[in-house]
Amino acid sequence: MVVGVALTRRTQRFGEFARAVEVALRARDIELDADVVDQILRNRVDAVAELMDVTPRTALGYAPADLPRIIADAVAEASESLPETMPCGRLRPDLRVVG
Repeated sequence: MVVGVALTRRTQRFGEFARAVEVALRARDIELDADVVDQILRNRVDAVAELMDVTPRTALGYAPADLPRIIADAVAEASESLPETMPCGRLRPDLRVVG
């Protein structure tokens, strides 16, 4: 695995993708904290970087333009299968369906 500097919204392409994920989620009436969106995106990029044996920054350069939609689709699908509360009775964290 090639290790690089963690991607943040200060990286232009990462920031553009993160904001596009947020827009795509809002269109589905789903809001996530920006930190959660960033972590989901970073995890996806890191996984691809590991497969390619390149840095995350390099992998980000190869990311398809529709990556934000792909991530939003995955989050929306996951949100449909999650119960409103966790087994302990508390509301699930970091995911608020607006509607």
